[in-house]
Amino acid sequence: MSKRSPLASLAAAPAFLLTPALWTAIGLLTVVLSLAILLVNLLLGAFDRKRRLAHWLASLWGRLSLLCNPCWRLTITGRHHIPAGRSVIFVSNHQSMLDIMAGFCLFRQFKWVAKEELFRIPFLGWAMAGARYIRLVRGSRSSSSRKARAAAPDSSGRSRTARSNWRSRPARPSSPS
Repeated sequence: MSKRSPLASLAAAPAFLLTPALWTAIGLLTVVLSLAILLVNLLLGAFDRKRRLAHWLASLWGRLSLLCNPCWRLTITGRHHIPAGRSVIFVSNHQSMLDIMAGFCLFRQFKWVAKEELFRIPFLGWAMAGARYIRLVRGSRSSSSRKARAAAPDSSGRSRTARSNWRSRPARPSSPS
């Protein structure tokens, strides 16, 4: 007689029971780890200017969120191809929310570029701001170009993060010639 794992029996549960339980668990994880990110930034923000610990906690959120659903399986291959200590660009096709959690499961230091509206969501937005993810105003060319410059590597090969003191200047009216 073969033993079934507890996760296999959970996966067999009806969707009307599993779905609310899954979203409740992810919601609780979001609240707890968002508060942890805020606390870490408050206590260690002066020593961790790149918010590496905040991003690690966000990565933990992504991994734990994946583990909450017994139906989801994730296999990461080729992680060794990501160069350590160098700037890289990850591009996701963003077909589902799973892309976000899978990106966090890389446990590599990176910054998300996310639409500004996400930063307004309680706890989630606070954590994103605390990890210094990059806000993007949709439909704004100046926002897009500023964020691209902010994320681009500098002459030393390190990527910059957007700073609040970067401002776009309004175009000056041209004088008639």
